[in-house]
Amino acid sequence: MQPSRLFTVLLVRALFLPVTTFAQRVYEKDILGTWELVIEIDRSKADGVMERVILNAVSGVLEDVDVRFEFRANNWLAICTNAYGEEEDEVGSWHINDAGQLVLDETGNVEIGGVVWLLEGDTLRAYKVTDSGLERDDAIYLRRLN
Repeated sequence: MQPSRLFTVLLVRALFLPVTTFAQRVYEKDILGTWELVIEIDRSKADGVMERVILNAVSGVLEDVDVRFEFRANNWLAICTNAYGEEEDEVGSWHINDAGQLVLDETGNVEIGGVVWLLEGDTLRAYKVTDSGLERDDAIYLRRLN
């Protein structure tokens, strides 16, 4: 194949490939360390006045809450919560399932059933497990701190 034709073929293929971020399989080496929980509330989706009031109140509360996940070797997990100056620590565990998805095991006070986490760039994104597959939750993710 001539170089100019090869270039044209590659260019056309590149133009028609979707430009998206693909979730990647999770490996232990990728998640060890401290991550911050981020919850983003989309206030523009509030239809009525009461919904806007509630969303504003909830987002104000979330600004004063800091939740960190510390993933360590041997499936050890520390969940540290700081809310209004009060700290609470929870110890739990995690594992990576056969599909390469991070699963946080439930602890005494934290229920995380029906959610798996996949690596997208430098964030761990939450996905709800549904009958039809995985559904990305754009409002919740973990951002690496170290």
